[in-house]
Amino acid sequence: MDRLFLDANVLFSAAYMADARLRELWRLRDVELWTSRYALEEARVARLRRLKQLREAVAAAETARDRDAKAVEGAGRVLADAQAKLVAAEAALAASRQALAAAEAEPGR
Repeated sequence: MDRLFLDANVLFSAAYMADARLRELWRLRDVELWTSRYALEEARVARLRRLKQLREAVAAAETARDRDAKAVEGAGRVLADAQAKLVAAEAALAASRQALAAAEAEPGR
């Protein structure tokens, strides 16, 4: 069985982009996916950074909407899409954490 190490970029990209081909890695047979706590933490920090950027963008959009409702048409759609991507990212990170914990719990690894 082959082992494939997933770094923070792979974890974040697979979680953030619903149509990422990287997600196919989780469907491979005879391949163990591995990562590290460091990579998980780095992906989490990247997710938090992206969340901060999205919140700032939403705040700016809300301010702009107050000034001119026409200027922010579609902001709700963008926010909903961004929130859906963040939920997917959190789910992928949680699954990666569970897989890492399971791997660490097995003796001889």
